[in-house]
Amino acid sequence: MSLKALTTKLDEKTLKALKAVSEKTRIPQSELIREGISLVLRRHSEDAITPELKNEIDDLLREDKELLKRLSKA
Repeated sequence: MSLKALTTKLDEKTLKALKAVSEKTRIPQSELIREGISLVLRRHSEDAITPELKNEIDDLLREDKELLKRLSKA
């Protein structure tokens, strides 16, 4: 994985908290930031799936499961 630099600004309280967690866990601050970004991206991408879309996906999966079950018995 190729990493690219990103510059951002954080308030003093957040910076102190980040440093404290980094020191306590021995996880580099940059890794904690990457992990935080991943969590936020995952949460917001899940929000993009509406209940209606989720229901449609679930229906299709049920249909596929039934079809595969019948095919396995053939």
